[in-house]
Amino acid sequence: MLPWLSCVTSVPTVTTELDWPDFPDPTGEVTMADGVVSMSLDYWMQIASYAIAVQRVRDIVGDEIER
Repeated sequence: MLPWLSCVTSVPTVTTELDWPDFPDPTGEVTMADGVVSMSLDYWMQIASYAIAVQRVRDIVGDEIER
């Protein structure tokens, strides 16, 4: 009886490719003068789209990812 009590069923590991989005390239888009960061509205919208895409991946995989 004792050997059966020590057995544990492991959850199978699932491997999947995640399509993490790339952060928009700030080259030529962002300037800083007198402590103020400036950028075009188009670039700001790209950053917002990036944040939404990252949140979508986090919603799929959860807060913790096994490495």
